[in-house]
Amino acid sequence: MRLPGVAIVAAAVAILAVASPARAGAVLDRVKQQGILHCAATERPGYAAIEGDTPTGRAADLCRAVAEAVLGHDGRFALRLLDLDDDFDRVRRGDLDVVFLEPRLVTEHGLAAALTPVAEAYRDSFAVMVPQTIAPQTTAPQTTAAQAAHPLDLASLEGHTICFMIGDPVWPLLETGLKSRGIAFRPFGFSEEVEMKDAYNVGRCSAMAGVASTLDEIKADGGVNHLQSRLIDDRLGADPVVAMTPTTDAAWASLVRPIIAAAGPSRGP
Repeated sequence: MRLPGVAIVAAAVAILAVASPARAGAVLDRVKQQGILHCAATERPGYAAIEGDTPTGRAADLCRAVAEAVLGHDGRFALRLLDLDDDFDRVRRGDLDVVFLEPRLVTEHGLAAALTPVAEAYRDSFAVMVPQTIAPQTTAPQTTAAQAAHPLDLASLEGHTICFMIGDPVWPLLETGLKSRGIAFRPFGFSEEVEMKDAYNVGRCSAMAGVASTLDEIKADGGVNHLQSRLIDDRLGADPVVAMTPTTDAAWASLVRPIIAAAGPSRGP
């Protein structure tokens, strides 16, 4: 069960209260000396964002919980959004105390030797979004107008144009997932997200593939045509976010693990 922010902090304090001081390591010493916990995450709607100067989302709740467990009720924390190469270099050096990261990005940036996975923090997925009024593009007997209007699975994409970002990890999943089911579609790749959104909103592509939480944010916007959309229930694959700590301090990982695990992973759309 996923705990709300206040309950996460309470659980974290209780867990730390029974932890043995002998388990304290270099990272805990650093956090206490600096008086602040440094966390980082990749930006993800509903999970990790910075609004003005304020960290928001589930990652902020979890970071706050660890900070208050370690530093007390007034414990401070900072949440950095990972984007540039310098950000990932900081992860590689072990400068950040808790990192919320997708396993695929750990591989992409060569961070396996620098990070210890402690617990799953967020369950997102790769999905496909379609307009509520999507129409069939095939005469195949198994695809009816009712199915196309309210698609429940990927078979509803038969004959449609699907837009996606070039270089996005959703593409190989889309290609493999649909082709393995014998579903023919027309791919439409973009290098700019704003161009992809415009193409979808005006009907140049009748579906959009990507990370579910990002698609859900685009869906809420609706664009200039106030397009009503939905995410197909059948997903292309998982895209979890895992809480990780520096490999240089196993004791710190053991301390953080039960705090994150007690909160339970939140789920994306």
